[in-house]
Amino acid sequence: MAETREFNLQVNLAGVSLADVMNEDPSPGPHMMEILDVREVTSEKEGGKTSLRFMCMDVEEGSISRGISTQMVIGTDWEKGEKFNARHLKNLLCGMGVKAERLTGVIRINAATFIGKRCPVYVKAPPSEVDELGRKQFANKNFITLEMYEAAKRSASAMRAIPAANQRMVTTPQPSFGPSTTMTPPPIQAANGPIVPPAANQPGVGLEDLFA
Repeated sequence: MAETREFNLQVNLAGVSLADVMNEDPSPGPHMMEILDVREVTSEKEGGKTSLRFMCMDVEEGSISRGISTQMVIGTDWEKGEKFNARHLKNLLCGMGVKAERLTGVIRINAATFIGKRCPVYVKAPPSEVDELGRKQFANKNFITLEMYEAAKRSASAMRAIPAANQRMVTTPQPSFGPSTTMTPPPIQAANGPIVPPAANQPGVGLEDLFA
C-alpha cells in the first residue's frame, strides 16, 4: 500500500448533490415525518418496477431518532396485492390532512403534492438484525392516517404507564395497517408528470382542491 500527502486531484462536482449519510430506520413506533423529497424511480434491477421514493425526516417530539432521514416507498402498481399500494397512498394523503371521503375517484399527484408536507409513519422493528442468510434486515415502515397515529401514540403511552415489573405480562398492542413493505434504497431518478393518470374524459381531481 502506497500513501502520500502530496496529492493534487481534479474533481468535477457539477450536478452532484450532497450525500445523505443520516438515512436510517427510525426507532419502532409512531413518528411524525416531514417529506423532504419524492421521486418516481424505475429500477432495472427489479425488472422495470416503478415506485415513488419519499425521503422523510423524523420530526417526532421526544423521539430518539428525531432529525434522521429515512426512505419510504409506495409502488405504482395500483392493482397489486388487493390494491395495497393504492391503499398505502390513501393512508399518506389522509395523514397529510385530506379527508378520506374526498378520495373516492381519480386524482392527480406530482412531487409538489408531497414535498414539505407532514405525515405520520408507523415503524415495526425487524425480528432480528440479519436473516438466515446473514443479510441485514430493515424495519417495516408504512404511512398511516392521523387517526392511526393518535391510536398508536395512546397505545405507546399506556404501555409506558404500566410498571416495568408488570410489562412482562402484557403483550404490546400492534396496530394493523395492512401488509408492510421493506425498504431497500435504490438510486434516485427524476420524476416527470403525474403519477396517476385520469381515466378517459375525466380530468381528475387536483390535490389542491382536496385540501381546500
